[in-house]
Amino acid sequence: MRIEDFKDFLRGHRVLHLIGKGNKPATMPLTVPVLRVLEACRGERTTGPLILRPISGKPIDRRDVYRMVQRIASKARIPRHISPHSLRHAAIHQRPRRRRAASGRTDPGAPCRPPGPLSVATEPAATSTATESTSSPLTSQASDASLPSRPPQLRPDGHTLLRHRRPPGSQDLTLPSVVTCSMPETSLLSYVPKPLLEELVAGRWLPIIGAGMSRNAEVPGGTDRLPDWEQLGDQLSADLPPGYADGSPIESLSAFEYSYGRARLIERVSRALKVGKARPGEVHREFCAIPFENLVTTNVEQLLEAEYSSRYGAVLAVIEEQQLRLANPYGAPLLVKLHGDLHHPSSLVLTERDYDAVAIKKSLFMTWLANQLITRTGIMIGYSLEDADFRQILASLTSRLGESPPDLYVVEVGADPIRVERYLRRGVRVINLPKTKRGYGILADFFRQLHAHWTDHLSRHLTGTTASVRAILRAGSRVEDAVLFLVDDRKLSLYDEFVFPVIMEAGFVPLTPEDVTHPNGYRVATLEALTRVSSLAVADGSAVAMMSESKLANTFGSQRLIRVGIRDDETRPESGVVAAPESVDEWPQFASVLAERLSRARSNLREHGSYELGPAYEVERLRNAGDLRAAALIGFIEIERRLNERLRPMMTGDRAKGRSLGLQQLISVEPYLQLEAEGIDPREVVQTRNEMVHGQERLSRSQLMKLVRSVERILEKLEVTEFPAP
Repeated sequence: MRIEDFKDFLRGHRVLHLIGKGNKPATMPLTVPVLRVLEACRGERTTGPLILRPISGKPIDRRDVYRMVQRIASKARIPRHISPHSLRHAAIHQRPRRRRAASGRTDPGAPCRPPGPLSVATEPAATSTATESTSSPLTSQASDASLPSRPPQLRPDGHTLLRHRRPPGSQDLTLPSVVTCSMPETSLLSYVPKPLLEELVAGRWLPIIGAGMSRNAEVPGGTDRLPDWEQLGDQLSADLPPGYADGSPIESLSAFEYSYGRARLIERVSRALKVGKARPGEVHREFCAIPFENLVTTNVEQLLEAEYSSRYGAVLAVIEEQQLRLANPYGAPLLVKLHGDLHHPSSLVLTERDYDAVAIKKSLFMTWLANQLITRTGIMIGYSLEDADFRQILASLTSRLGESPPDLYVVEVGADPIRVERYLRRGVRVINLPKTKRGYGILADFFRQLHAHWTDHLSRHLTGTTASVRAILRAGSRVEDAVLFLVDDRKLSLYDEFVFPVIMEAGFVPLTPEDVTHPNGYRVATLEALTRVSSLAVADGSAVAMMSESKLANTFGSQRLIRVGIRDDETRPESGVVAAPESVDEWPQFASVLAERLSRARSNLREHGSYELGPAYEVERLRNAGDLRAAALIGFIEIERRLNERLRPMMTGDRAKGRSLGLQQLISVEPYLQLEAEGIDPREVVQTRNEMVHGQERLSRSQLMKLVRSVERILEKLEVTEFPAP
């Protein structure tokens, strides 16, 4: 078997192409356990034979397989002769025997399942004999023997533990794997279609969260999990009078309201969902780390709000239709709650009466959702086919979009083919993650990998307003002299006039969200990208809505964060708070104090090893790590900083008041640096930098290595070259 043989999809399933007897091609659908083992054997390879000899690395042949089967049969104490053909025969014959045993039919004329791809033969008679014969050595040894129906268990040492029915007294058989790979865990992103990952990076995902997501919440002091929609109905059904005990969750909630009233229903649902006790779990934390712009939920508790508030300080939860007109003032995504909130009883959608009135009372919500899905892809998480929420959303979208159905995906864990088929019939594609011991906890790993993928590709969609900002964003790693300023829009002009020039004279590169242009859907992601590349941060108290104090502290720490607050006892020099200016006349002094604090923070970090040896060392570290593009971009940023540091004090007049000297200045100082004598053309360096920050360069690895070496040499020259006074 070759790796290329199981790359294709057919009706949403991965399939294996094989050649049967008589060189006849056949196609076999792959189950999730089998696909998981094949992907583990493949490892990082994309072409070539699937299974290799462990020592030579050459592909196995039919003799190797024959010897492996013989060795397994011998250690399993099977006295009869066993061959690969015996296993194939048992696989073909297994299911008809099971079906007849289950149905109680022992009539030899009972119909069998048609032979599948395993039984491709040259003549019909051969297939008939293979299916009807019962003289297989394996089946005659044990009538119920079959190939394992569950995925092989992997031991920590990478060996496969084979379990099968065996004579009493025999032991589990452990065989060394015949593949050279170490059975790495398959990336969960391999279950996501590549175009869908591109939609994620482009900011066009619209998550739609259901009750299944809440099951991952943490309940302090207890082991109970929050119920999903079906379990919630069962819990309320148990409290109903006789005669109401059976029915769907909606019927149970409706009967509870009819029997005990609306107030008792809300109290009972709040108690079942452990409102006030449940806390966001690992799945919530990893999901909320992804910088979505908007998301929708039908959950009525406040787990998402709690996690977003801990990250961003506040979140706008839209519960009433009038709120859809409000601009989101916070750094968190906009959270639209289609079915209301337990803290706002009049907004709840729980019973039959509520669902019947949705089309009238909440028609604007559904219109907004349909409008979002015209340009975005809906990703449904925590839903099942039985959810009334799921069916109601599909019906509403179908009625509004008509012949232009939206692109909808649902994230499932270990869904069987029949369940997948039911989703597909409703126009919903399935991202079917493998089922593991963690159950739905695998979603935490899935969201973590999605966040990493988005972060790695984020810079392609962001554009800086200056060359320095573009270079920092393209580098994608932390830059020593980059300082993130979280400032209210009303103060930004004052910072731009008084603070930023002084900061740049001290060798820093100020960054603000306004320095980055981005497509629609990237407001939250832009702040995440700037946080990633900045080494220091200045947070003005008036801009607390951008990012919560806790997230700033967790991201930058006390040594790298300077807060600007009101003048009080906390604004001491040794503290991390600088007093905000109270009048325009105080801004120059404020700028000097801020520059001094930032310089001190940078020096302290260098002394404690957080910056190692500075940006030049960072260029060398990235080069040694093989990240040549980031090394070159950070080197360009440091060249500009050193040009400003060396040349600005020598300038007079209007030139000295300019905001920054660009890399173009490198051409004017060429007579002093003598770069061309060493084979470095400064004009070519400047042009390449411009192409890199605009994402237009196409350099090979050898060309990138040469460029990084040139950048390192320019940095050395700028360090030692003396420039004449003007």
